[in-house]
Amino acid sequence: MIDRLQTLMHRLTDNTVLADLLDPVSRALARVRHAAVGRTLTMPDFIALGVLRQLQGMPTRREQVQTLLHLDPETAARGPLARSTWSDAIASPSRETVLRDLVPALVQETLAVLPDRLAGIPGLGERSVRAIDGTYQAESAHCRRRTPRQGGADNPKGHALLSFYNLRLGVPEDVRVDTRSRHETRILRDYDQDAQALTRERRGLWLVDRAFIDAPLLGCQTAGLADNDDHAHEKQPVRGCHRGPAHRR
Repeated sequence: MIDRLQTLMHRLTDNTVLADLLDPVSRALARVRHAAVGRTLTMPDFIALGVLRQLQGMPTRREQVQTLLHLDPETAARGPLARSTWSDAIASPSRETVLRDLVPALVQETLAVLPDRLAGIPGLGERSVRAIDGTYQAESAHCRRRTPRQGGADNPKGHALLSFYNLRLGVPEDVRVDTRSRHETRILRDYDQDAQALTRERRGLWLVDRAFIDAPLLGCQTAGLADNDDHAHEKQPVRGCHRGPAHRR
C-alpha cells in the first residue's frame, strides 16, 4: 500500500497547482516538533488529501477514496489508501496535536509574505484584530444524527465550526468544532478555558455579532485586565469564572 500511495501522491504533487498551494504548509511543518506521525499515511500526505477533499467539495471519505482509484487505472484493483486507514488517521490525537502546532507556524509564514491590511490606522499600533463567527458543516459519519428531539445531543444543523480570523493578515488562525446542539457562546466559553486560546491574548480587538455578547463571559474577560496594576493580586474573581490563576492578562 505504501508504494501505491507514494505513486498517487507523486501524481498529485509533481509540478501541480496543489503542490504550490501546499508549499507553505511543507515549510511550516518542518518547524513543528514530532511531526513524523504515521507509518502509511504521513502528515504531509494526510494534509494534502484533506485539503484536496475540501477543494473538491467531497462530503464523504468513500467518495474521495474512489476518486483516487480512478487517477491510476493500472492500480484501480488495488486501492492506494484504505478508507479505514484514512478514517483512523482523522481520529488520531497525535495528528491533531501536530495540526494545532502547525497553525502558528503557518501564521508566521504569512507574516513574511502578506501585508498588514490595517497598517496606518491611528491608535491601533501592534494590537491584534480578530473576528469570530460560527457556521455549520454537514458531517460525514457512519452513525445517523440524533438531535435532542430524538433523544440525542447532535446539532440538527451539522457540525458547528467556530472560526477565528486574523483581520490584519486576512487568514484564519483557529477553529473550534462541536457536534452537540449548543449555542455559539457556550462553545466560545469552552474554548476560552484553553490556556492557548486566542481570546486570552492581552489588548486584542474583536469583531463579533450580537450573538456573542455574553455578560458572564465578558465579566470573566474584564476581571483579568489589570494591566500593570500593583494591586492585581487583591482582585476577586468574577462569580462563574473557572479559569483559576491563569485568567489574568
